[in-house]
Amino acid sequence: MIYSISTSLLVTAIDPTLTETNLQTTHLIQTFIVTVIFGPIAETIVFQFLLIEGLLALRLRIGFVITIAAVLFAATHHYNWVYVVVMLFSGLAYGYYYWLLRRWSITEAFLWVLLLHASWNFIAFLNNDVLEWF
Repeated sequence: MIYSISTSLLVTAIDPTLTETNLQTTHLIQTFIVTVIFGPIAETIVFQFLLIEGLLALRLRIGFVITIAAVLFAATHHYNWVYVVVMLFSGLAYGYYYWLLRRWSITEAFLWVLLLHASWNFIAFLNNDVLEWF
């Protein structure tokens, strides 16, 4: 969470327009639902569960698998170059945590990474969307 807070504040300090998305004009509740609930669910399914599990089934090395998942994750967050770089590191963290936790249970790994992702998005939501109301 410290990473998410610090990167969100750093990016906002560099240029506040870097955190603007096409969701800026939508209602705050809709933005919350998309950013904190649906986004993390869809992305965790695609980038951690399907992609990592699929590439591991091909017997590829874990470092390569996590890197591919992180690069694709970052590429889908192409709001600006700073955000892509930040999301690359987030994708690496999500992939690594998923890999560590899947040793015990794929379901638990999925749920913990989903919770982590949703938490980081919630902090970004507070910074980018809620604080602008004050």
